Amino acid sequence: ARFALLNVTKQHIKKKFEPGMIKSSADKWILTELQSLIKEVDDDMKNYRFSDAGTKIYEFIWKNYCDWYLEVCKGEHINPPVLLHALKTALKLLHPFVPFVTEKLWEFIDNENMLITAEWPKYDKNLVFKEEKKTMELIHEIISGIRSVRAEQGVEPAKKIHAIIHGGSKVKAIEEKREAIMRLARLESLEIKSKGEKIPKSKVIHVGKTTTYLPLKDLIDPEKEAVRLKKDIKEKQDFITSLDKKLSNKGFTSNAPKEVVQKNTERLEEEKDKLSKLKALLKDL
Repeated sequence: ARFALLNVTKQHIKKKFEPGMIKSSADKWILTELQSLIKEVDDDMKNYRFSDAGTKIYEFIWKNYCDWYLEVCKGEHINPPVLLHALKTALKLLHPFVPFVTEKLWEFIDNENMLITAEWPKYDKNLVFKEEKKTMELIHEIISGIRSVRAEQGVEPAKKIHAIIHGGSKVKAIEEKREAIMRLARLESLEIKSKGEKIPKSKVIHVGKTTTYLPLKDLIDPEKEAVRLKKDIKEKQDFITSLDKKLSNKGFTSNAPKEVVQKNTERLEEEKDKLSKLKALLKDL
């Protein structure tokens, strides 16, 4: 039963990890991140930066391993040898910080040997894949960018949208991760091209030399958005009028500290800039 929790079998657990078991760019990325972690933790421990080391291990497990690697692999073939190797190595690094927790978790992977007797991880330059690291970081940034736009526009989590990616020289790499991008960014359809014309009335995401377009009509309800923007514009205009009136009052500008007057002046310019952007958004609708 404990093996089922990890989606691996007893045979997988008994096998020793070897480089020949590496399959995907996601595998190569997580192993590259793992080597960086080993090197950085070793350096932190030698220099008594225990808090830094603990934080880096936590971030690797939570963000790189759980948030990205496992999620990307769900749509591909999960590779148990790499999955287990990365997890076991992370547990070894984490063991000095939370020995009882890691020892208990280790039982799910190896109930014959205790974690405390395991060899400390060693950096392996042969498990560093620089190109795959760059590729996966690009994919992550594209997905994160789409997620951010969805959040900014208030798109419901269940709603799937359309996206167009002009990938330049990265078209092949992006195409290989089509399934992961669509699933993790909640896309209904995805067009991937090397280049193309700018797409009007779209949210634009620039990542490296790639450009992702999210058509506004797929993100928002124009009528509801127009109502919201008009309300925001009215509130912004009222605030600007109030602030402008305050700065036009000689009693305020003469008696208030210079830094306060300066701060209010800068705030007025910022609000005017925001108002212009809101009006532009309304015009685009």
